[in-house]
Amino acid sequence: MRRHFRLFSALLLAAALFAPACAPKQAQQPETVAWRMDPQTAASYYYLVYMRELSKGNAQDAALALDQAIGLDPDPQLMVEAADLAWRMGRTEQARSYILQALREAPGNRLLIFRLADSFAAEGRHAEAAQVLATYLKERPEDATARLRLAQVLIDAGQPAESMDILQGIPEGERGSEAFYLMGRASARLNRTRVAEKMFKRSIEENPENIAPRAELALLYERQRELVLAEKVYAEMLQMEPENDEVRLRLIRLNLQLNNVDRALALALEGPERQDFILESARLFLAQGFGGEAAHLAEPLTTRKDPAPEVLLFQALLDFQWRDDPAAALRSLERIPDDVDFAGRVLHYKAHALFLLGDLDKALELTALGQEQYPDITEFWLVESWVHEDRGDIGKALVVMKEAVSRWPENTQLLYRLGALQHMAGKLEDSRANMERVIELDPDNVEALNFVGYLLAEQNRELERAEVLVRRALDRSPGAPHILDSMAWVLYRQGRLQEAWDYIRRAADSAESPVDPTIWEHYGDIASALGKTDEARRGYSKALEAGSRNAQEVRGKLQDLDRS
Repeated sequence: MRRHFRLFSALLLAAALFAPACAPKQAQQPETVAWRMDPQTAASYYYLVYMRELSKGNAQDAALALDQAIGLDPDPQLMVEAADLAWRMGRTEQARSYILQALREAPGNRLLIFRLADSFAAEGRHAEAAQVLATYLKERPEDATARLRLAQVLIDAGQPAESMDILQGIPEGERGSEAFYLMGRASARLNRTRVAEKMFKRSIEENPENIAPRAELALLYERQRELVLAEKVYAEMLQMEPENDEVRLRLIRLNLQLNNVDRALALALEGPERQDFILESARLFLAQGFGGEAAHLAEPLTTRKDPAPEVLLFQALLDFQWRDDPAAALRSLERIPDDVDFAGRVLHYKAHALFLLGDLDKALELTALGQEQYPDITEFWLVESWVHEDRGDIGKALVVMKEAVSRWPENTQLLYRLGALQHMAGKLEDSRANMERVIELDPDNVEALNFVGYLLAEQNRELERAEVLVRRALDRSPGAPHILDSMAWVLYRQGRLQEAWDYIRRAADSAESPVDPTIWEHYGDIASALGKTDEARRGYSKALEAGSRNAQEVRGKLQDLDRS
């Protein structure tokens, strides 16, 4: 708005030049003068009002003043400022209207074209954003920046192949860091992981200070389960941006997955002392089963005289998941005020605690209240199904979970629960179908992978696929006794008895394994097939001691051993 500033300055200078040098000796009655401003002068006035209101933080009044200025003087630069202000106020449609006005005054303006494309992209209208840029590129094919922006929009629109075509049109010698970065993103979405890795590394070589390709490279390694490589990249990112909490938290989580607990703890303790960071770090430790470290991290918050409601909620989670003390969890929950933003979660945890404490009537009362007041919280349906199952009413539990799945058809937790209940009810094909759906929605869901693999082994069908599924589960949860047992059972069904024996021994000998009668019965079956009579007898005896549901059948197997 330099023109308006120049005009306003000229007005001030003219007023100064024509002002009298000294006051008249005798006062005269002033005459009434009608001042009239031409449109440009008036536009300058409203622009100054806009600047004043903007400096005071009055965005609404600033927008009104600027609109008045544009009405008097449709200067494209004024419209760009109005578009930027509307954008900051979250008025995307209005911002686009100003941009289109400006383009009518200055057709083909590069900055306006980019902003128009951005306005569509911000609303997820990627096809329209791409069309704007493609049309511009037909007239300006040499504009490398426009080409890069179009490639990015196409990736966001889910068209990575088209994006790659655009990027490959840039001569290799002219491809900079941004081009390689976008080629990496497009390749990753085309599942060309090695090409994507190469492109991200080239982008980093071209501009080592750019953190974006490192972030994408780390995510690529995570998706490929190359956790050591992902951890290394995140560590580099944290060195570049030590205050980046998101990177620090991701690094903590990866180190926990790699069982580098001391490293993860050091990273957490070196982080900011803000409550939100401490709690999020502690939650990561708790989620990975490191409750002691989680409690240690949260101790400065939990030992305060009046802990914040968020801290009391975390204290309850510690009592649930680490200390196995639902009574203590309920006491923490009762201290949280009713008007907190997360009151629905508090009510759900109260219902859960009451269920664990055996107060089923009260638990049902709270789940009914929760379903009415917080109909978007799925856990109320889960707790209700647990109560019915605990009372031996699998049919009613199934009704509850079918209703929940009809509300949230892609919720993997609900689908898994429904599949498990169907398995209990003997509806094996329905159970398998829901578990397959869980895997379709979440290919890394350990429990669903294990469930389907074990079910196939039980039915002695599709044993090759069963092995693939269980191995995938074991890769993601190595050492889990129930998954080792599934692997042993798949191999047993395939007749690979020595391999099965190695896995079932690991399952039975695991220090983490509770006394599981199924594991011990399988131990006996595999030992018996190998002719290890004493070991088979040991397995069956332990299965009976652990309260096997197949007690009569297991006793029969023991008797067969004695007769042989």
